[in-house]
Amino acid sequence: GSLNEVENTAQKFCVKLDVAAFKPEELKVNLEGHVLTIEGHHEVKTEHGFSKRSFTRQFTLPKDVDLAHIHTVINKEGQMTIDAPKTGSNTTVRALPIHTSAGHAVTQKPSSTTTTGKH
Repeated sequence: GSLNEVENTAQKFCVKLDVAAFKPEELKVNLEGHVLTIEGHHEVKTEHGFSKRSFTRQFTLPKDVDLAHIHTVINKEGQMTIDAPKTGSNTTVRALPIHTSAGHAVTQKPSSTTTTGKH
């Protein structure tokens, strides 16, 4: 059937689509800003003419997903999974060196326990 499963957790945003009717080269996944567009176009020539099948799905990604690490995969059952990890505030957290009076610089890595949203 038409599997359209959106998983939106604190860790990741994930979209699952059933694209078994399409070959990978007939599919297109575009990301424009936070809008994810998935398109499929399929054409079959039969003795009675053309059989066409196409779809377009659009999803708006949450603001806290890591757009640089979106992963798209199709398994052999024809299920496409697009998942994007949520880094939340980690994208802006950087370890800044602390310079001591003795001339040493101490850099502590940001601890994962201080991320917002986890209480």
